[in-house]
Amino acid sequence: MKFRLALLALYLLAAPSACTAQQNNEADATLAQDSKSEEGGNPLTGFERMVGGEWKMTAQSGTSMYDTWHWGPGKHSLRVMTDGEGADGNPWRSLQVVYWHPGLKQVRTLGLSPYEAGVSEGTTTLDGDSGVAVVDMYQNPSHRKLSWRMVFDGPDKYHSTLLESVDGADYEILSAWDYFRMTPRPAAFPDTAAWARVVPDRLKAFAGFVGHTWETRGEGVIGDTIRAHSAVELIPLAGGVYARTSQSNNNGETSHLFDSYFYRHTGTGALRCLALSEDGSIYEGDVTVLDNGELRLNLTGYGREGVVPYDIRIEFKSDGTTHQRVWSLEADERMLILVVHHKKIDRPRN
Repeated sequence: MKFRLALLALYLLAAPSACTAQQNNEADATLAQDSKSEEGGNPLTGFERMVGGEWKMTAQSGTSMYDTWHWGPGKHSLRVMTDGEGADGNPWRSLQVVYWHPGLKQVRTLGLSPYEAGVSEGTTTLDGDSGVAVVDMYQNPSHRKLSWRMVFDGPDKYHSTLLESVDGADYEILSAWDYFRMTPRPAAFPDTAAWARVVPDRLKAFAGFVGHTWETRGEGVIGDTIRAHSAVELIPLAGGVYARTSQSNNNGETSHLFDSYFYRHTGTGALRCLALSEDGSIYEGDVTVLDNGELRLNLTGYGREGVVPYDIRIEFKSDGTTHQRVWSLEADERMLILVVHHKKIDRPRN
């Protein structure tokens, strides 16, 4: 477990991305909590119906958006990319992450969207032909209580309803849409526009990582030899960075080890991180840019062996590499568990 925790912390760094959800323990934020547990079955059972093809929604304005669902590492999470045009005709790209939280025993959801730097976090379920999500939506400058309801009509069509609760009142309908599954388009959302390549100011701490594949090498204190690769990309408009970390074995087979997300939380202003592991563990917390330019990540890991805090430091070297150290803070004991280096192994992707 410690080896995988070390890997995770390491990849968060080598592959900055976009995001994590602050957990809200208020009763109304847990209305949609998943009733299943890992012992009683896969908590994400039901969501497999969303994977495959694209889900198209056309607004009354005539513009369309497309959702594409991807499994995360170990099928303990899903990444949902939405692209297309908003009702005003402007380009749109947003991100949603659905994942099992082993500490809270909930299926959580985290969303990033372009409208007023939207950051949503809450809980969700999908059982049979219906689903519900209850989220806190943070936008500049508001905090809203929203809920999405979905009802399926066969395997390739569902109706989605957006509701809002104001000042603790009952949820009222804001809008509704129909989604249809279709074959993926030959050419999806173009990333050729200038705005698709520019890291926004709120994520400048990760600008040096974006658009590269990074090789990570080093050793854990307990003697584990570590070698992996992380592809890091900007999620334009949504305001996040996504990193996919993989490792190849001696037979040339590749394992998807981690998905990592970084983003600026609109409600608190903090840089946040969420990392999801192949074994179902998750790591979440804040990222701080120190006065000397180094990065410090204070993360909490949740897994089968309990809850463990981590302190991660990343130093930038003059040759373009980074040096990373990870300490475990379990039981109030500070123990160095990982020392690694990261280097770029490709040219920037345009």
